[in-house]
Amino acid sequence: MSQCPPRSLRFGKVVVTILLDTGIFVWMIDRQAVGKQPSLELGMRVAEAERLLVSTVSLFEIAQKARIGKWPEAAKLLPRLPDLADRLRIERVPLSEPVSLIAGSMAWNHADPFDRMIVATAVQFDCPVATTDRRWVDIGVEVLR
Repeated sequence: MSQCPPRSLRFGKVVVTILLDTGIFVWMIDRQAVGKQPSLELGMRVAEAERLLVSTVSLFEIAQKARIGKWPEAAKLLPRLPDLADRLRIERVPLSEPVSLIAGSMAWNHADPFDRMIVATAVQFDCPVATTDRRWVDIGVEVLR
């Protein structure tokens, strides 16, 4: 299992590597392109993190939803996503064989394949995941909201 870097203290708070779900990733790039805004506390925790990760599955989810018209606000971001992620120092984590197996076999009653692969990535990296999705409970990793 891949490991996140050790936790460190900054200003009295624990700062860790955080995996961003798709909505939080897009929110960091364009605050207007997401409907559900994260809490101020979540925004601050993400801003203070030492390392931010996003699964390449999120890039696929954005492109897919833009293509079928479910997320037209994100369509304009597609050509620039890699560059914008680099500017924000958000590392892309490719979908791996272990993550695919975890996602397919995890006992979580949630059918969305994108969410399952993102959560499985957090499990693989043993990192908390940042999301505004209230359905992400009892998933085997820390959820930051």
